[in-house]
Amino acid sequence: MAVTADRLVIIGRGRLITQTPMADFLAAGYGGPVMVRSPQAAELAARLAARGATIARHDGDTLAVTGTTPEEIGELARADGLTSPG
Repeated sequence: MAVTADRLVIIGRGRLITQTPMADFLAAGYGGPVMVRSPQAAELAARLAARGATIARHDGDTLAVTGTTPEEIGELARADGLTSPG
């Protein structure tokens, strides 16, 4: 879509949600949350929240994270030792 469109208009339920240049839309990282599973979910959630991410807890060890990228989540988990062995 980014190759063929200059601007993006999103309409939901008959109302304008956003109208923005495609480059701005992509840079903002719009999209759904990143689903993350960790045996140390509480600690990971706290550290992500401290960096400005928004966290929603799901089934036990699963988090829905917005406001950051999968790469940033993975790097934080690795650097802080919050990854599973194996």
